[in-house]
Amino acid sequence: MPPLRRGRVPFALLFLGLLLARPSGGSGQERSWKANAGPPAGVLPTWSNLALASSRSPEESTRTLHTALSLAVPGLGQLRNGDGRGWVYLAVEMAAWGIWARQRHRGGRIRAEYRDLAWTTGRLQVGARMDGPFTYYETLTQWARSGSFDAGPAPGLQPEADPATFNGAIWALARDLFLGGGPAEPGAPGYQDALDYYQQRAWSEAFLWDWSADPDAQQRLAELIEDSDDRYREATVVLGAVLANHLVAAIDAYLTTPLSSHAPSLRIAPDPRAPTQSWTVSLHLGALP
Repeated sequence: MPPLRRGRVPFALLFLGLLLARPSGGSGQERSWKANAGPPAGVLPTWSNLALASSRSPEESTRTLHTALSLAVPGLGQLRNGDGRGWVYLAVEMAAWGIWARQRHRGGRIRAEYRDLAWTTGRLQVGARMDGPFTYYETLTQWARSGSFDAGPAPGLQPEADPATFNGAIWALARDLFLGGGPAEPGAPGYQDALDYYQQRAWSEAFLWDWSADPDAQQRLAELIEDSDDRYREATVVLGAVLANHLVAAIDAYLTTPLSSHAPSLRIAPDPRAPTQSWTVSLHLGALP
């Protein structure tokens, strides 16, 4: 890279100063770039001689501290600054977390209730109880019967053939996708693909159900699932309010921490404390309006 010309600051150096500078208040913040006079007299300075020096005003450090405190614990920065609004932010924070915990607890209690209802009334109890994922209980509200998983005594898996049941509908779809209306017999082209599709999507023996004896219980299950979803959804909304409280408190702390204001200034001049062939570029920005 070519050396700097004597008495002239390259445009790239000035652009770097503008890029790295940031607004401040009080006595402001200055960033100075110096071409240190390391080479002997008569040798021009190069980019390797550049050094960065910066300073922060006490007012700006206080503002940063108050902002960080209120971002972590809403209201803490305001209270440290002697602002009574901090108690409001703290009260909102505690109330929001209380509502979140209550709604999460209610959602969990109702979820346990509809799982118990499904097990005692709708499910065909085979072996030890196994609770399924949320999509399983949604399926229980939409289909009166699951049908069997293995419908025949013959060796190998015999899929449910009744399309009025959930598993039977899955097998009918698999036949349409992979057999194209052809015979559903082992060894037929596409039969193994159809069987794999069925095994991946049909519910096995541990999760079979039949609401035929009590259709009202199936409707009750749907109502409980909706109620539980509402409680969890409300808890999620409260989390959004918690996040907003943190952000608003931090912004408030930043804006209300007092700083003196100075007009922006830019100074490019030789450094009187350094030998010749050394410059200082200083950019000072006042506080944001």
